Amino acid sequence: MLIPRSKTIITICITCFICGLLTVDYGLIYGQDNYLRVKGKTRADTLRFEGNLSDYPLTPLEGELFYHSSSKYLKYFDGRNWMGFGSGPKVVASVLVAAKDSANRSAADYLCDGTDDQVEIQQAIDALNNPATGTMPGAVYLLEGTYDISGAINLNNTAPDDSGKSIIGAGKATVLKVKAGATGINVINVSVVDGVLISQLMIDGTGTTNSCGVYFEQATRCKVDKVWIENITDGVMLVSSSYNTVSNSHFNNARVRTAQAAGFGFSENNIISDNSFQGSSTSALVVLNSANNNIVSNNNVQNSTAAGIRMESGHNNIISQNNVQDNGEEGILLTGTAVSFNNISDNNVQGNSRAGIRLDNAPKDNIITANTIYDNGQALPYDGINISQDADRNIISFNSIIDSGGSGYGINILTSDCTDNYLIGNLIDGAGYSGQAMKDLGTNTKYTDRRKITLEKTQLDISDLFPTLDFATSPQGYVALNPSVNTSLSLVNGRSAGDLLILENISGTRTVKINDGVGGNVNLEGNIELGQYDILKLIWNGSKWLQVDYVDNQPTP
Repeated sequence: MLIPRSKTIITICITCFICGLLTVDYGLIYGQDNYLRVKGKTRADTLRFEGNLSDYPLTPLEGELFYHSSSKYLKYFDGRNWMGFGSGPKVVASVLVAAKDSANRSAADYLCDGTDDQVEIQQAIDALNNPATGTMPGAVYLLEGTYDISGAINLNNTAPDDSGKSIIGAGKATVLKVKAGATGINVINVSVVDGVLISQLMIDGTGTTNSCGVYFEQATRCKVDKVWIENITDGVMLVSSSYNTVSNSHFNNARVRTAQAAGFGFSENNIISDNSFQGSSTSALVVLNSANNNIVSNNNVQNSTAAGIRMESGHNNIISQNNVQDNGEEGILLTGTAVSFNNISDNNVQGNSRAGIRLDNAPKDNIITANTIYDNGQALPYDGINISQDADRNIISFNSIIDSGGSGYGINILTSDCTDNYLIGNLIDGAGYSGQAMKDLGTNTKYTDRRKITLEKTQLDISDLFPTLDFATSPQGYVALNPSVNTSLSLVNGRSAGDLLILENISGTRTVKINDGVGGNVNLEGNIELGQYDILKLIWNGSKWLQVDYVDNQPTP
C-alpha cells in the first residue's frame, strides 16, 4: 500500500473503511521514491493524508490510497479508476452525484451542498474522461433530490471532449431547479459535441426569462428523452444542430425551438416526437425557425396562449399526426417567405381560438393534406384553413373541415395576391359553415373539389394536316389548339368514363375541323369546324366522345 507524503494533515480512522485495524511486522518505512511502504503486520490505528487533496495524483499506482477533499471519501486506485471502499463496481453510472436532500448520499462520488450545485455536477462530468485517471466517457447519474442551479452545466468540445457522455436522473424526483431571480441561464449547455444523452430528470426554470432547459448549439446525434421541463422560456433549443431527437418528454410552460447561429447552417434532420406540451404565455409551443428536413410527429400540443405549432422559416419539414388543441391563436401557423415545400398531414386540429391552419405572409409550395380540422375559431369569424398575403402554389387536399357553431369559412383565400393554389377533395361541413363553406379572393385557384372543378388549360401547337390527340395516355382537360395549317383533327379514346374535354381554336387564321363519326369514337351533332375562339365541349362515356356543347365565337365580319 502506497501513501503519498505531503504537508497538510488530515486524519482518518482506517476502521471507517476497512473492517479491523491494519498491522504490519516490519513497521512503516519511507522509500526512496517518497512513498510510505507498509509491510507485514504492523498496527496502524490511523492514516494521515496531506498536501493537495483536491486533485487526484497524475500517475497513481495500483493499490494507492487518496483522500479526495471534494467528495469527502477515501479512494483507492484499482489500476484504472479511483474507487470508493465498499461501493463495488458501478453498474448504473460512471459517477454518482447526490443532492443535499438525497436519501443515499453515502453512495455518491460527489456531494452537493444545496448552493450552486452545478459546480459539483460539472466536476463529475469533467471527471468522466480524465486522461490523468484513464477513465472513458460515460454517465453522470444524479440521485433523487433538488439541485440548486445558478449557472450552466456544460458539455462541450473543450479538452477533454464531452461527446458520448450522459446525464441521467432518477426520474421526476431528480430536479434541477433554477435559483429564484436568475435570468439568461442554459441549465444544460451542449455545444459542438456528438452523442450526448439527457434523460430521466426534471428541469424547473422557476419562471426565469430568456433561459433554456437544454440548449444545443452545433450538436449532432444527441438525445433528450424522458425529461420534464417547466416554467422556462425554451425547454429545448436546437441551434444549428442536426440529427438530434427530443422524445417522450413533458413540457409545461416551456417550448421547443429551432434556430440558426450566425455563420452556421440551419437545424436539420431533427426529430421532435411523442412529447406532451402544455401551456405557454409567450409563444407557440413548437417553433421551427431556420429548420430543414425536420420531423414533428405524435406530439400533444395544448393550451398555449399563442399558436400551437409555428413555422417561420424552413423547407421539407414534416408536421404529422399531432394533436393540436385548445391553443389561444392558430392551431398550426406557417408564416414567412422562407416557408416552402413542407408537409402538414394527418393532424387533429381542434378547438383553437383562431384558424385551425393558417398560411400567411408568402409561404409557398406546401402541402396541407388529410388533417381533421374541427370547431376552431369558437363563435368568432375565424376559418378552418386561412390563406392570405401572397401564399402561392400550396396544395390543400383531402382535409375534413367541420365547424358546429362558428361564423368563419371552411377554406378562406383572403387576398388576391394568393396565386395558383390547389384545392383538392376537401370535405367542408357543419352548421358553422352553412352558406359560406368557401371563400376565394385568390388568383387562378385550381379546384378538384366536390363544390367546384377547374380544368387546366394547355396550349397545343399543330403543324400536321391530320393530327391525332391521344387523351388516353396524355390526359388533358382544356386544350387550346394553335394550328399552323387548316387541320382535320382525330381524337383517340379517353381514359375513364366521365372524362371532360374542352377544345378551343386560338388561331386567328387557321381552322380545326372535327368530323362526326371520325374513327368511330366521336358522336357529334354534325361536322364541326372550329374558327378563332370557337369551343367544343366533349365527355367520354367509355366508348365514344359525346358532344356536350358547341360555342361559335367567331367574330362577325
